[in-house]
Amino acid sequence: MNGKKWIPKLKQQIQINPIVQSLGIYLDRLSKMIMVHSVRASLRRKVSPPWPLGPEPISSPYGPLFFVQGKAANEDVPQEILDRAVQTIKQNENAIEGRGFRFIFLPIPNKENIFYESLKTPKPMYLKRLIEALRREGVETIDTQKAFEEAYEKEGRLLYQTDDTHWNANGVMVTAELVKNWIENKE
Repeated sequence: MNGKKWIPKLKQQIQINPIVQSLGIYLDRLSKMIMVHSVRASLRRKVSPPWPLGPEPISSPYGPLFFVQGKAANEDVPQEILDRAVQTIKQNENAIEGRGFRFIFLPIPNKENIFYESLKTPKPMYLKRLIEALRREGVETIDTQKAFEEAYEKEGRLLYQTDDTHWNANGVMVTAELVKNWIENKE
């Protein structure tokens, strides 16, 4: 019996070993294929031009900019779709406020909305129309579209990663400042 007391201690040492933990994390990620997809996407960007897989990049002062949807993102949205979006957001507001929480809607402009001139499309109006409709319905809504447009057009700030659709640090800072000011001025 005394000879088996070392087994739990050995098990604990194995579990807290940094190499074993790192290996476990690696195997977990690999099993979920996240790492494989990430490596494949990185290689695709480095080795071959991505535009056969999507719209061709545009050149800019920031380097080539890649878009997921391209010009299609800026096509006009029918009124019925806008009305359904307003209805869904209003239902979410009612559910959240019914639980005692404040609901603030923060529509996020995509990269195509901000770079519409570079894509040679008309200025997209969907988010502007959505924000106006939500405000008429009494939904507290922050106009991120206007803030992003001003930061890009007036200050020349790049708000997105050049090679994907995510915000960069500038986009996060513009949004955080906007939300902070909104909350401070509305309380």
